[in-house]
Amino acid sequence: MATVTLAAEPTLFAGWGESRWSRWEAPVWAARGEGYHLDCLNAIAGEPRAGGYLVPLALTLMREPENRYDENAVQVNAAVGTLAYLAAPLARDVAPLMDELNVAACSLAGLIRFGSLEHRRLAVLLWPARRLSAGPDLSFLADREEAVTSSPWPPLAAEGAVR
Repeated sequence: MATVTLAAEPTLFAGWGESRWSRWEAPVWAARGEGYHLDCLNAIAGEPRAGGYLVPLALTLMREPENRYDENAVQVNAAVGTLAYLAAPLARDVAPLMDELNVAACSLAGLIRFGSLEHRRLAVLLWPARRLSAGPDLSFLADREEAVTSSPWPPLAAEGAVR
């Protein structure tokens, strides 16, 4: 388990989505269950297209202790609704951090990737150390086996342009 620390200040500025985020470290795929939330994902990304998508967006990790399947559940939300959940092994470490700090939600930089004609599945990726709000230090997620690094990174030129 990670040391409990609260990041007093966000690490990103408001216009981060227009920055050169493709030069940052690779985001991680720590979310699961995107297929159950296609309505919200499609509202953001749209229909599959030849090169797929790279859509930067703010993601909010929100505790859901009343979840009937997992008391450690952590939703991965965007402005349109729930996009996925943190992978259960990761949520088992993140939920107690959030609870101990009395933080019900915190925001991170994220990315919707893929959605090409050949690879229609959309993935919700996040940058654990790139916070848009105060919250627990989640940078340890990038080193976890369950949080797969997005590859290839940086994005391929053929991938869809940022919307």
